[in-house]
Amino acid sequence: MITEINEGQTNLVTAGVTLQYPGINSCLSITSVDHQNGTRAGGHAVLIAEEDQKSLQDICAYVATNPGDFLFIIGDIGCWNGNWGELPQTQNLMVNGQQVESVSGIAAALNYVAGKFEIFDIRDWHSEDTFDIFFNAQSDGSLFGKTTSGGAQFTIAGYERW
Repeated sequence: MITEINEGQTNLVTAGVTLQYPGINSCLSITSVDHQNGTRAGGHAVLIAEEDQKSLQDICAYVATNPGDFLFIIGDIGCWNGNWGELPQTQNLMVNGQQVESVSGIAAALNYVAGKFEIFDIRDWHSEDTFDIFFNAQSDGSLFGKTTSGGAQFTIAGYERW
C-alpha cells in the first residue's frame, strides 16, 4: 500500500505502508522517521502555498507533534535557501519558538541534532527533472527518488535505507 503526501499536505503512515511524495521539484519533503515502530510523519512544502495548502509553518508544527528519531528534509534546498528572505512563508518563520533562517534551521528548531537528520538537495542528482520521493515499506526499507519523466531511480549516499 502507498500513501501519497501531495503539495501542501501532511500525513502519518504506519509500518507496512510506503510513503510517497509525488512531484518534488522546487518543493521540500520533511519527514520524521520513528525506527522503533516504523511510522513516518511528514509534509510536502511548496514555495508559495495556495489557500487550500498548508504552509511551511503548519507542516513544521505537524512534524513537531509527530517526532521520530531521525529527520529527512529532501527537495530543492538551494532554491529555498537562495530565496529564503523573499518567500512569504519563510519570512519570520518560527518553529518551536525559534526563528528559522534556513532549511537546516528547520531541523535544529525541530530538536534534531547533528547525526540525527539528513538534508538532501535533489539537484545533487544532476537532473533538472521532477522527482517522486519514496520511503518504501517493503522489507528493504529503501529510500529513493525516481524521475517522473523517465523513471530513473536515485539514492542518497549513506541513506539508501530510511
